[in-house]
Amino acid sequence: MPRCRGCNAGIGCGQNQAGRLGRALTLPNEWPPRGEDVKTLLLAAALAAASIGAALAQPSSTGSGQAYPSKPVRVIVGFPAGGGVDITARIFTSKLSEIWGSPILVENRSGAGSTVAADLVVKSPPDGYTLMLVSIASHGIAPSMYSKLPYDTIKDFAPISLIGTTPNVLNVHPSLPARSVGEFMALAKANRGKIRAIGISSVKRSPLLPNVATIAESGVPGFEVTVWYGVAAPAAVPKPVLEKIHADMIKALKTPDLQQRLLEQGIDPAPTTPEQFAAFIRSEIARWAKVAKASGAAAQ
Repeated sequence: MPRCRGCNAGIGCGQNQAGRLGRALTLPNEWPPRGEDVKTLLLAAALAAASIGAALAQPSSTGSGQAYPSKPVRVIVGFPAGGGVDITARIFTSKLSEIWGSPILVENRSGAGSTVAADLVVKSPPDGYTLMLVSIASHGIAPSMYSKLPYDTIKDFAPISLIGTTPNVLNVHPSLPARSVGEFMALAKANRGKIRAIGISSVKRSPLLPNVATIAESGVPGFEVTVWYGVAAPAAVPKPVLEKIHADMIKALKTPDLQQRLLEQGIDPAPTTPEQFAAFIRSEIARWAKVAKASGAAAQ
């Protein structure tokens, strides 16, 4: 059976049909054509256009001719249920599942700073049905904390999009006279007890604490450390499937109800292109490699 070079489907593929029609659509010997020739030419052109339109409108294929997703998708989380990564996964996948009209199963595979989950995903069939809710732990810090990971964080994953970021908050005891990070650094002393927020670790102020200055604007220029969440797949997943997942992720992240639910968890939605997310992960790995080296930190 002839196969379509675009999607590897058989003769039922719209692209395949359009290609055959295009080859069959030839001009009559005489020009301008006579009445019956004109009618035939117009009908053939209309049919070709309809077939091409249908081909362009086809949903993404897994390579077997099936639309994606045609069965439940698993999203692996590297931490126990109830934690920040798990809650983020469940909030996000509920909206994505709604868009797909198909179930998404969140599976918790905790252990070793989420590297157990990452290894499971990398070794899963690269068909788009096993994804990972990646985070600063799995794809930012772990590569520097574990000297012998069974996978390559960069080469073995296809980053799809960032979901969002969460700033850290620097707090001090309310009795401490420091009212900013600069004043706190000058005092160079912390006390236990009740706390007061004096700095946000993100590059911009948090909508949840708009009156708390960023650490960068309070005496430590360039300071930015955020917790972040995103989605990645095994590197060999077909490009059309990755594009489908990315497009629907962006659609989900632009919906007001999902944005509100994320903000209620302290997460600032931050959708990206796959290329932007890949560059972000590389920068995070480099950042935490420097910290691990300077501090001597390593997983035991």
